[in-house]
Amino acid sequence: MLSALSGARYFSSLDAASGYWQLPVEASAIPKTAFICTEGLFEFLAMLFGLYNAAATYQRMMRRILGDLLWKCCLVYILVFGSTFEEHNRNLREVLRRIREHDLLLKVATS
Repeated sequence: MLSALSGARYFSSLDAASGYWQLPVEASAIPKTAFICTEGLFEFLAMLFGLYNAAATYQRMMRRILGDLLWKCCLVYILVFGSTFEEHNRNLREVLRRIREHDLLLKVATS
């Protein structure tokens, strides 16, 4: 990892907002997420943390979205970098474009 960051001077850290919740559960798997409470029977339509293979599924999605950018200008979970301010901004714009293209949401820093 350190060799990928060698020479980079500018960094942006992006955090997916409730990452797993942004993945739809495959229709055939929805009944497997069912639970019962006093209000009735419910099923999850979005991936929830703790489901078997949820982490691997999320990782696979991020690799599909960021594919050729990984290790060149970004790392999952998501660090964007560049050796100059201009290069960093160009890389950041491309990562954000792909995230927007796939309708993913990011957390906004509040500090």
